[in-house]
Amino acid sequence: MISKRLLQRLRPLICPLEPLLAQMPPLARVLDIGCGTGALLLRAVAEGRVREGLGTDVSRPALQTAQQTWQEIAGQFPGTRLSFQQAESPESLPGPWEVVVMVDVIHHVPPSMQEAFLRAAFRLVAPGGRMIYKDMCQRPGWKRAMNRLHDLVMARQWIHEVPLEKVRQWAAEESLEIITETHYSRLWYGHELLVLHRPGQPFDLPRGSPPIF
Repeated sequence: MISKRLLQRLRPLICPLEPLLAQMPPLARVLDIGCGTGALLLRAVAEGRVREGLGTDVSRPALQTAQQTWQEIAGQFPGTRLSFQQAESPESLPGPWEVVVMVDVIHHVPPSMQEAFLRAAFRLVAPGGRMIYKDMCQRPGWKRAMNRLHDLVMARQWIHEVPLEKVRQWAAEESLEIITETHYSRLWYGHELLVLHRPGQPFDLPRGSPPIF
């Protein structure tokens, strides 16, 4: 079985982190829902985008890997507070947060719970904050099939994507506005990125942010 540490290193090869990091303001309070082994949150810390962060996941072994990695490098980032906790739903999480991230999570949630799950996550976005939502693409069909095959092999689960038009609708009903919508690929994996904003004091992206691709 592939070790959690190896998965932590390999994940960016199929799920590029740069488009996600480009949407994070510097030194923010960041909640990463479904953080897994913490690859995105730890990279965000290294790039100076997190002053306080919380990573949550349903997998205790994944969280243990994330916590262990953070303990090994925390001394390099004095003043940064980072923690990890097990959680089944955003409804149980503290908030609000300046940045809420949800990457490749919703397709693992049972269809009957997806709307409530997403709405609970949206409500954790502070005024002036943003939601960074990414999930597997639904088009073209062959990339969708490859995404499903990947999760069937790796997670032993037949995934259920949420159409992006539903995500937009639920977000609007929770008073979030769209900043940008992007579709991109890495190898044969297709990705849909939606960045949302709750009206209030806006964040400015750091100058020289990597382009969305």
